[in-house]
This record gives sequence, structure tokens and C-alpha cells, in this order.
Amino acid sequence: VPEPGAEERVGERKPPAAAHTGQTLPGGEDGIVSLNSGSFEQYRALGMSVTQAKRVIAHREALDGYSSLDQLDQVPGFSKAFLLDMKAKLTL
Repeated sequence: VPEPGAEERVGERKPPAAAHTGQTLPGGEDGIVSLNSGSFEQYRALGMSVTQAKRVIAHREALDGYSSLDQLDQVPGFSKAFLLDMKAKLTL
């Protein structure tokens, strides 16, 4: 039940749920995680499996850093839909 005066406006963006629970977001304040400096735990918090997170880090090390989010396409084990979702949550 919404609090009085807390009606949602059409098109208004709600803050992430973690902001209401006191939990720490996986990345920065906006929940975005760096592909070049993100940790295993941050990738897992975004929804990657253990194997996917390890592969992203191994590929990063092999490349000596990502120069484009599109290089994530080279990492095996991601569906196209999952990649689209992840790219929205990642930055260089």
C-alpha cells in the first residue's frame, strides 16, 4: 500500500529496490559495473553464473582490458538476450 502522497507518476523511474532495503548495489550508485575493473562478486550480483563471471574476467585478462562492450560477444556461454541485458548493466 503506497504512503499518502506517494502516487507514482506515469513514466517516473523508480530507484532500484536495493535503495529501499539498505542493501549495497552491485556497482556504483546506479548499479552499473565496470567490465574492466568489476569483481567476480559484482558480476555474480548482476546475474552472471559462476562460469560466466570467471570467463568474463579471464577474457579481460587475455585482452589486457576490454576496449568495447561488444567484446563481451566473444566470451562463450552467453545468449544474445542475456548479453543485451548485461550490456545495459556494464560500462568500460
